[in-house]
Amino acid sequence: MISLAFYRAPGTLADRAVRLATRSPYSHVELVDDHVLGAGRRREAWAISASRRDGGVRMKKIMFEPDHWDVLPVLGWAHQNAVPRAMRQIGAGYDYFGIAANFLLPLRRSAPRRWFCSELVADALGLQAAYTYAPGDLHRIVIALNRAFAMGETE
Repeated sequence: MISLAFYRAPGTLADRAVRLATRSPYSHVELVDDHVLGAGRRREAWAISASRRDGGVRMKKIMFEPDHWDVLPVLGWAHQNAVPRAMRQIGAGYDYFGIAANFLLPLRRSAPRRWFCSELVADALGLQAAYTYAPGDLHRIVIALNRAFAMGETE
């Protein structure tokens, strides 16, 4: 099973700007394979995302402090190869254009072969129009799809 880790700590000025622009408590999201998620309150795991700080799509070990991250499991509705799909994008650049086009301007566009965090994760999960999801939007849709899957309403 996979999980998503949503960053909600105060963070940097950029984190606060993302939360303000997207009206969400979250400024970033990571895709985590639960097979490598450690046990206990503090969980360390390898995660995949697109990061402005790291220059694009990367995989890195992160300590998921409960005071900073909300971890949400993804039920069986997601693309079965979500982790490998995301891993194929490692090394791709960060999608500054997509951030501006979708969340500052109403253009609904994305730069080819570049990703921002929630766009990469939404695409890996198999969601359509992945570039339209901010971290908070992704959190809401995953909760809704998990609920529908648990009730037998999706495959």
